[in-house]
Amino acid sequence: MFKKKGFSDAPKTVLRRVSGLPSVPSHSLIETGADPIAEPPVEVRPWKGKGVELPHGTKIWMEYYGIRHEGRIENGYWFEKGARVASPLTASSVVTQSTYRNGKKDWQVKRPGYFEFW
Repeated sequence: MFKKKGFSDAPKTVLRRVSGLPSVPSHSLIETGADPIAEPPVEVRPWKGKGVELPHGTKIWMEYYGIRHEGRIENGYWFEKGARVASPLTASSVVTQSTYRNGKKDWQVKRPGYFEFW
């Protein structure tokens, strides 16, 4: 019933196999130092708007009067200057103090995993 495949099988590995859960690569435990069974993963959501999806962790920036303003996408929201906003227009308004902006044209993005060229 609860059979180990060998001496190297940890009890949690046997439980994951019997429960039908996917196995966890050993390197992920070393990198995070966390126990994946004891601590459920934190849910992260991408930002979505008008056919565009930016994943959690995306870096965002815009230049306004020669000053670079940087922010990030976290759990479905834009964060810029400490403000949590829901759209590029609102993020542009935080920087420019004006609501007459096209936020999609103002911002540039760097998705997680892509190289940085700036």
